[in-house]
Amino acid sequence: YIVNLKFRMVSLATIIPSLDPRDWYAALDMKDAYFHISITPAHRRFLRFVVRKTHYQFTALPFGLCTAPRVFTKCMAVVAAFLRRHHVHVFPYLDDWLVWGRSRQQVQAHVEMITDTFSRLGIIINASKSVLMPTQSIEFIGAILDATRARAFLPEARRLALMDLITNLHLFPITTARQCLKLLGHMASCTYVVQHARLRLRPFQAWLASVYRPGRNNLDMVITVPAHALDSLHWWLDPLTVGEGVPFQPLLPSLTLVMDASALGWGAHLGQLTTQGMWQHHELDLHINIKELRAIRLACQAFMPHLRDRCVEVLTDNTTAMFHLNKQGG
Repeated sequence: YIVNLKFRMVSLATIIPSLDPRDWYAALDMKDAYFHISITPAHRRFLRFVVRKTHYQFTALPFGLCTAPRVFTKCMAVVAAFLRRHHVHVFPYLDDWLVWGRSRQQVQAHVEMITDTFSRLGIIINASKSVLMPTQSIEFIGAILDATRARAFLPEARRLALMDLITNLHLFPITTARQCLKLLGHMASCTYVVQHARLRLRPFQAWLASVYRPGRNNLDMVITVPAHALDSLHWWLDPLTVGEGVPFQPLLPSLTLVMDASALGWGAHLGQLTTQGMWQHHELDLHINIKELRAIRLACQAFMPHLRDRCVEVLTDNTTAMFHLNKQGG
């Protein structure tokens, strides 16, 4: 009976492109964050439960309530807005706040301002989980942000945990849907700190979607992972590819590939170079979205000597193809 409204949260997708090689960082963690938000007495009865015939009700925002993250984020947004009006740079993610600035002294001043503000609001800082001294390399919400190299990396502990899951799956390919979903979740969480992570998880994701239906199948159903799905995981075991990180600022395209597809054929041009083709008989009845994606692939294959090791912008008038490329196959 609880209406769970959508809301925006800070994420690595918004943080990383905002960073600069000159930045310094600090991080603050709140202790018992949700408990700082009181529940109005008239509404506490809606957060009531019974244990051994004794009734209890929450007087503060409880952990585990589906609407709690939104309520807490909305409340803390007011605090963050106040700090920004005083030129304090923060990225608030629930109870974890990233502080950044262009110098060590600026970040130190920001930390002092936030600490004083939190103290006046009754917000308790968890010093053991916070980084109060300015640094140019910091771990924040599952990523190592390294200003000295202008890159974001996957923390070593997370990389090793991912490798353990993949290794165990190779050793014991007869497993459960729950374990496969756990592995898929680990890979998906690497999207913003591992180059082409989303593209590389697609084969395993497609196989799992073909054998497991959420809501219809039990999470503990036994499934055997086939060889082709296991082979698609080898890329993730290479520490060089998984550990190289992603740059703060994405590469700018140096080439533009313009292409289009129709019911009968396709065409593309790269600067002064052109290529085109007609659909074969068995391709004529394909959906236009598939034809557009196939045309992009054929154009890239035709121009491969000119595209290799280059950042390419693809111009297409098909929104499905555009989203498919931007989401690396999704």
